[in-house]
Formats: sequence, C-alpha cells, structure tokens
Amino acid sequence: MTVQMWEQKDLQENIENLHGAIKEQQQLAEQALQQTLQKAAALQAQLQKIKAMHAQVLAMQEVLEEQGPRNNPQFLLEMVKQLANSVQEQQEDSQKQVTQALQLAVSALSESQGALSENRCFSQMAQMVKECEIMMQQNHTHQNHIH
Repeated sequence: MTVQMWEQKDLQENIENLHGAIKEQQQLAEQALQQTLQKAAALQAQLQKIKAMHAQVLAMQEVLEEQGPRNNPQFLLEMVKQLANSVQEQQEDSQKQVTQALQLAVSALSESQGALSENRCFSQMAQMVKECEIMMQQNHTHQNHIH
C-alpha cells in the first residue's frame, strides 16, 4: 500500500467518523427540539384553561355587579361549580407537574452528563477536522514536491 493510498484511507475514515458524530448530534438536537415543542403545547393548553377560568370569573363579576347575588342564584351557583371543577383540574395538573418537575430534576443530572459527552464529541470532531486538514496539507505539500 502506498503512502498516498494510506493517507486517503485515513482521511476517508476520519470523514466517516466525523459524519457519524455530526449525525448523532443532529439526532440529539432534533429530540431536544421535539421535547421543547411538546412542553410548549402543554403550556399552551394550560394557558387556554386558565383563560377560560378567567372568563368565568369575569362573567360572575358582571352578573354580581348588574343583578346582585339574589337575582340569579342558580346561574351563580352553576358558575361556581364550573369554576370549582376547573380549579380542581388545574390543581391535579399542577400536582402532576410537580411530579414531572422532580423527575426532570433527576433527568437533568443525566442530561448534564449528556451535555458533557456532547462537548467531548464536538472536541473530537474538531480534532478529526484538524486531522483531515493536516492530511490534506501534507498531501498537497507532498504533491508539490513531486511536481
């Protein structure tokens, strides 16, 4: 095997390793984005529920101001029951969020390990790119000496 073939094989291997490392980082970034989008969708749903509760309270205030509590007690009672159900649902959701937050805190430790690993991976990529650059420069220099 000639020196040039050996260098080409090394260069090709470095580029393949670099491709694999970049593809892995792309997949990790896509997963993180998907998780962020899911969290945003959940927060959007929660916001809509809170806005609905706010609208219920405003409607109750309006009835109280216009009619007083005695003129339409059944309507107010129904509104209070609906609001109580909404608040209970939000409380249950909040309890689930507390549990999830604790689970996320534990997984955050794991994610920090992942981030450290990612950092090492990018350092390795930088080294691979540098090695490719050196090989290309050496090959270019070697080609110039031959001609």
